[in-house]
Amino acid sequence: MTSWWQLFKVFCKQKSKSVYLIFIFQLISSFALIIMAKPVNSNNFYSDAGLIKVSNFSSFCLGLVGMIFMTTFLAEGVLGISTTIKNERFNKSKTWRLIPISNGGYFTANIASSALELIWLGVLNLITIIVLGVIALPGMHPNKWLGEMVNTIGKGISTSEFSQMLSYLISIVVFLVLIAIAWYLMISFLNFSSSAIVNFLPKASNKLVLFFVRAITIIILLVLFDFVSVYFGNIFQNIVNWIPAGSEAQTGDMLQANLAIFIFDIIVAGVDIGLFNKFFEAKIEH
Repeated sequence: MTSWWQLFKVFCKQKSKSVYLIFIFQLISSFALIIMAKPVNSNNFYSDAGLIKVSNFSSFCLGLVGMIFMTTFLAEGVLGISTTIKNERFNKSKTWRLIPISNGGYFTANIASSALELIWLGVLNLITIIVLGVIALPGMHPNKWLGEMVNTIGKGISTSEFSQMLSYLISIVVFLVLIAIAWYLMISFLNFSSSAIVNFLPKASNKLVLFFVRAITIIILLVLFDFVSVYFGNIFQNIVNWIPAGSEAQTGDMLQANLAIFIFDIIVAGVDIGLFNKFFEAKIEH
């Protein structure tokens, strides 16, 4: 028998190519966009030490940081679509299904590997942003303002507030991962249920049942989208207004949202595995 971990690593290897291709394309696009943007007055900023002149190279690096941050969301969306397609291809492949492992283990390893690839793309972007920030720092005369800024932040945020802020940021990451898993599970549910209906119900009735299943799936996805949009609005409002993100009320809201999405994922995953076990037939690849 193949272990879950072995299959998980194989799935990750198969999907990692898309991560690196998307990441490289994102970097090239960000580089091109920042060159075309030609930001005005990007070489100056104000601090307690007065007007600080930033070198052209540091200004370019900072602009690239901002562009990479903005394009990260688009890149994650593209990767999400790519991994969704690959998930369903692996689920339908009779060749891959011959791997000696339970259907439940196969299905969960497939979904988990896609979620990990989304996280890995985010990590690559974060590392790139940090490296560019460090490279840009010498040309920003940090001796004139960095110490003062650190002291100001240190005076304004207590240790407990900092820990709450960190908890809030971690909760946001968990929220995004759980939402991505919910998306994968719902797409699989749509494919599995559609296949089961077409294969096992008479043709006279399967069209009507198929219509209702698809309609219900779309409604669930719309409700999920509305749920996500509300929390995204709160998250971005907190970031834009720079409210200390660690307030207990905000962290509590995120924990409740994560718990709700987690329970939803568990229920849908159970239904998906049941359909995958009993009704979904793999096909020979041509």
